[in-house]
Amino acid sequence: MNIKEFKELPRGARNLIIYYTLTVPFLITVDLLPVYLFRLGFTVEEVGIVFSITSFVSLIASIILGVAFDRGLPVKIGMLLIEILESLSNLFYALATKVEHILIGNALSKVGNLFGVSYQVYEKDVYPSDKLEKVYSYHFALPELMLLFSYPIIGYLLGFVFTSVEAMRLVFLISSLSSLFFAAYILKLLPDVFRKVKLREKSELSRELWPVIVAQVLIVFSFSITTGIVLDNYIYNILGLNIFFVIVVTAIASSSSLVASIVAEKINTDRRFQMLILSIIILVVYACSMANLGFLNMSQYYIFGILLGLTILMGFGHTLWFIFHRSYLFRLIPEERRGAILGGISSLTRVLGVIAPATAGIIAYRIHPLATYYIQVIVLAVAALMYMLSRRINYKSNLHTNK
Repeated sequence: MNIKEFKELPRGARNLIIYYTLTVPFLITVDLLPVYLFRLGFTVEEVGIVFSITSFVSLIASIILGVAFDRGLPVKIGMLLIEILESLSNLFYALATKVEHILIGNALSKVGNLFGVSYQVYEKDVYPSDKLEKVYSYHFALPELMLLFSYPIIGYLLGFVFTSVEAMRLVFLISSLSSLFFAAYILKLLPDVFRKVKLREKSELSRELWPVIVAQVLIVFSFSITTGIVLDNYIYNILGLNIFFVIVVTAIASSSSLVASIVAEKINTDRRFQMLILSIIILVVYACSMANLGFLNMSQYYIFGILLGLTILMGFGHTLWFIFHRSYLFRLIPEERRGAILGGISSLTRVLGVIAPATAGIIAYRIHPLATYYIQVIVLAVAALMYMLSRRINYKSNLHTNK
């Protein structure tokens, strides 16, 4: 990666990657939210239930919005709605005094996420198809560098200098205000595209695409029941460490993701499938190790050190998976059906997203703080089988075509 190479990318691709990079410091509210709720008196079980309730509201909203925008809406409007709803969400968090405020704030954020497919459709339009691996390396590397720089600073300030709940409220308020700037950025600096995005649409898919979609949904689900409230609960409530350590884990994952994005750029695209399987093997090793971390008889700081090492492994494996999965998937998606197919994947993820937080919270609270990592091991293994099935179907299809 170098500056000259980045400047040679199309204007839309460059500006979109810059947009992703600039938003990173303000997205720390996503990582702060579980600890913020713990500090307000919520247990991990209660946080999981709250998140599941709002996920259900989001699912209902997706049906209503799907009908309302049946003819589709411009991609940039979808991106603007995300910023507006995220701004309102963070404002509710900043001013929260009752559980109802948290519910409204989280529901607004998740309704905003319904339009997240807009980003993927926009990427498909502005990222050059002949340089996808290279573009996605920048897509990952630049935001990860920003995260690596900004998160530890904010985490240190909140963990050791400004340690009150009021300081966390201020961070949510600043993040809310930042969305106004990013809304203006979308309007002024991102080129218009003519494609519209739909929140619901039936789609005809090739046979080999379905196993890949199932694999993606399973992998996303496996992380939704482990990272977030489960990991934050373990670090903050079980190990008894402060918010700085929670944020450091995210920053460490970012550094390994950066390395993975550089490695991915140098790998021949013909080895795309092999890298997918390798990334899942790495993630299985991570999940299995995390599941047994709580049984170590060591001090909290030694355990945290091991956790950091495992986080590096996870960040590397997850980034490899994302880059090569996205490239693999996009080559299977018919050009004219991109919005519908990506929207369908989001819908499947949302359905599992309703049960994931409550499941994770209840298991972590009632059984063991890290028990959900055992589930992740199983789910990842099934995802690997789905990729192999896709490969087999594709191979048979090619044989039939050649005949």
